[in-house]
Amino acid sequence: MEVVIVGGGISGLVSAYKAAKEGKKAVLIESKDKLGGMIGTTSTSFGIVESAANGLIQTDSILDLCKDINLTPIYTNAAAKKRYFWSKGKIKQIPVSFLELLRGLYGFFFKEFTPKENESMKDIFFRVFGETISLNIIEPAFGGIYASALEEMDPQTVFSDLDWNNQKSLYRKLKSKKDKKRSVPAKLISFPSGMGELIEKLIVFLEKNTTVLLNQRINSIEEIQNRYPNAEIKIALPFHSVYHLLKDSEVTEKKVSPFSESDLPLQSITSITVFSKSKLFPSQGFGILFPKNETIRAKGVLSNTDIFPGRSKEGVFSETWIYAGKIAKEQSLEGLISILKQDRKQVSGKEEELSGVFGNEWKQSFPIYDKRLRFWNETIDEIEKEFENKGTSIRFLGNYRRGIGLRNLIESALRL
Repeated sequence: MEVVIVGGGISGLVSAYKAAKEGKKAVLIESKDKLGGMIGTTSTSFGIVESAANGLIQTDSILDLCKDINLTPIYTNAAAKKRYFWSKGKIKQIPVSFLELLRGLYGFFFKEFTPKENESMKDIFFRVFGETISLNIIEPAFGGIYASALEEMDPQTVFSDLDWNNQKSLYRKLKSKKDKKRSVPAKLISFPSGMGELIEKLIVFLEKNTTVLLNQRINSIEEIQNRYPNAEIKIALPFHSVYHLLKDSEVTEKKVSPFSESDLPLQSITSITVFSKSKLFPSQGFGILFPKNETIRAKGVLSNTDIFPGRSKEGVFSETWIYAGKIAKEQSLEGLISILKQDRKQVSGKEEELSGVFGNEWKQSFPIYDKRLRFWNETIDEIEKEFENKGTSIRFLGNYRRGIGLRNLIESALRL
C-alpha cells in the first residue's frame, strides 16, 4: 500500500514515520523548499531561539518515536514548576483570594459543566467557576494554549472529546474520558539543541524509506488521485491551505461552499525571544501569564533560561514574549518589539538595553477554537466518510483538527 502525504510539517513528517514503521511506501509532498513547517530552532551567539513551540508533553508513543529516531529528550528544570500570573501590577502564583479559589474548586468538582444554548467559553466558565477565577486564572491559562479570549472560544470545540450528553461536572467528565493509565507521567520535554532537533532526526529517519518531493504544490484532490491511484492519502496542510485545496477540488467544492476564506477562524501570533544581562523578575519559574484586563499587552512571557537547560549562554537570560490576535495581526514586528519593551519595563520596573531580539511572525496561521471551527471539522468528517464509502482512504491532520498542541498533532498522526 502506498501512502501519499501532502504537507511536510510535524503532522506530515510523523505520518511518514508511521508509514515507514508499518512497512508502507510513502511519498511526502511539500510546497516549500524545506520540511518542518512552523517548528524550528535557530542558534545565536546568545542562545537558541524557537520559531514556535518550546516543548511538548511526553506520552508512551512519543517516547517510542524518539527512541526510533535516536533522539534523547530533556526535561524541565526544577525551577520551571512555578507558574506566575500578573495581577494588579504584581507577580503572583495565586492571583485570587482564598474564598474565590474555593468557589472555583467547588465549581470544578460539583457544578454541571454542560453548555446551555449559545453559551461561549466565557459564559460557561463564569457560571461554573465564577468571574474572578475565570478572568484571572482560566482565561490567561487558556490564552497561553489557544491564544484566544474566552468569549472567542466554544466549549464543545475546545473540549471536543468530552461526553456532552451527561450533566456531570468538569472533573467527572475529565475523569470518565481518561484513557488507560499511562506508563509515563505527563511531563514537558524538549531536546538538547531545541525543538528543531525533532524535525532534523525525523528527516534523517525518513531518508531511507520515504520519497520526499520539495517545491511541489498540490492543487486538488483529483491531482493526487490521478498521480497516485489507489494510494492512501493524508492531508497535513495548514488550515487555510486545506480550505483552498477542497474549494478547488470538484469532489469537495460543494461541501465547503458554505465557508468563505474571509470567515475562516484564524488568528495571528508573534513570538519574540529576547536576551538580556539581567533577569526579567527575581523569582525562578516557567513564566508569567497576563490577563487581558491588565495594561500589559502580551499573552505571556516564557522564562526560557529557567525552563530547559542550555537555552542561553552563561551570564545571559532568555525570555520569549507572545502576542496574539488583533495586535499581532495589525502590528509590524518592529511595532511589537517597541510594545514588548514597554511591557517588559512594567514587569521588571526598569528599562534595559537588550542583548539580542529575534521575532517569528505567523500571520493568520493559528485556528480559533470557536463554533465555526466545530462546523468546519464536522464537514471534514463528512468528507472523510464519503471518500471511505467510495473505497478511498483520506485523512486530514493539523492543528485545526480537535487538538492544537504538539502532543495532539503527533498522537493524531500516529493514530490515523
